[in-house]
Amino acid sequence: MINYRIARKNEFRQIGKMAMEAFGDYPLFNICFRHRFNRQEKYINFMQILHRIHIRTFARRNTCLVGTIDDQIVSMALVINPKFKNASIWDYVMAGGFNIFRKVGASGIKAIRDIEEQSLEYLNEKHPDAWLIGLIIVDPNHKGTGLGSQMLNDCVIPFVHENGGTQIVLNTNSEANRAFYQKNGFKEIDQHEISIGTRTITNWSYVMELDNEQKN
Repeated sequence: MINYRIARKNEFRQIGKMAMEAFGDYPLFNICFRHRFNRQEKYINFMQILHRIHIRTFARRNTCLVGTIDDQIVSMALVINPKFKNASIWDYVMAGGFNIFRKVGASGIKAIRDIEEQSLEYLNEKHPDAWLIGLIIVDPNHKGTGLGSQMLNDCVIPFVHENGGTQIVLNTNSEANRAFYQKNGFKEIDQHEISIGTRTITNWSYVMELDNEQKN
C-alpha cells in the first residue's frame, strides 16, 4: 500500500538522486548543462546537486510530496502555489545554490533561469492563478507500475483542491511525458520552441480544470 506525505528536509538528498536517475537525459537540462562537462560522471554528480537544490529551493515556500511503500520513497511531486512560482537568486543561495555556481558559474545559473522563464512564459500569462507541477517523479525501479498516475490522482490533485486550487498546469519537453499527462486528463494548450544560444527544444504546456467530479 502506498502512503502520501510531505517530504522531510533530510530526504532531499535522496529525492535529488531519484530525480537525477529519472531525468538523466531530460532535454531541458541537457541543452543547459551537458556541454559544460567532459565526463559523464561529473555531469551526473552535478545533476544530483542541481535537483536537490532546485527541490529544496521551491519546497521552502511550496510543497514537496512523496509517496512511500514500507517507508521507502517511490514517488515524488513538487507542487507550486501560484503565489510562489518565481524563485529569487536569494532563494537558491539559501538552499545551497553556491554549489551550482562553483560548478557552472554565473552563466550556468543564468542559463537555467532563462530557460525556466521561457518555458513558463505562456502559463504565467494565460494561467497566472493555476497551481504548477514543478516535478513528478517515480523511482526508476518502479517504472511502469502506475505509481505516477496514482501520485497525480490520489495525492497531487486532492492536495491542490484542498488548498483552493481550480487549475493545475505544467510544462514538459518529453514526448513520453506528453503521453502520460494526456492519459491522465491534462489538455495540451501550447507548443513552442525555447532556446539557449544555438540549442533548441520543444516545450509543451498543459492544463487540468478541477471540475466537481474531480474535486469529489
